Amino acid sequence: MKVRDALRIRDKLQVEFSNLQHLELLFINDKNLAEEVGKKAECDMPVDQLITEVRMRYSDLISDWNNKVGDLDIQ
Repeated sequence: MKVRDALRIRDKLQVEFSNLQHLELLFINDKNLAEEVGKKAECDMPVDQLITEVRMRYSDLISDWNNKVGDLDIQ
């Protein structure tokens, strides 16, 4: 894999991570909306908690890709 390909993947993950942060703030600040969305989606856990879990996973993925980029040789 080339560095630019790894950077492209990492950058895409960072944009998605930012979107998740915005959703997390929205649901934290509007508990009624979070509850309504959770009911419509038939979630087993509160939506704000679900978003937090997903955001944490994305953070781990971005960290992994940063490590991969650091390990790649520039060609």
